[in-house]
Amino acid sequence: MAEQSYKGGCLCGRYRYRIEGPLLPVVHCHCSMCRKSSGAAILSWTGTASENFAWERDEPPLFHSSEQASRGFCPRCGTQLCFQYTARPDWSFVSVGSLDEADGLERGYHLWTSGRLPWINFDNDLPKYEQGKAR
Repeated sequence: MAEQSYKGGCLCGRYRYRIEGPLLPVVHCHCSMCRKSSGAAILSWTGTASENFAWERDEPPLFHSSEQASRGFCPRCGTQLCFQYTARPDWSFVSVGSLDEADGLERGYHLWTSGRLPWINFDNDLPKYEQGKAR
């Protein structure tokens, strides 16, 4: 896990966050909810202990996408910023695309590959999990 400070936010700049501490390896999710919520074929996430995460301004509204999770979006520009598991409030997840700098993040794995689009090819050696990965 990389130890440093990170900042990020939405496209229009209304919502900004900072992370002071290590980030988890990047997870590339292929589930239908991540695809639908982002408008992308794959959504990449990273996370940190919630104590390391803080909003610099307002918090974005949360959409309860399932009984297990909520997603934070900017209502003005549409950026999906964060993800929170209901059962794990001690962890905060952010979309990798919302980070200001994401170059040095640790490679992780592919998740929910059972839902991947058939034209997505895996051209890397990252681990692949057909469903969720147990922690």
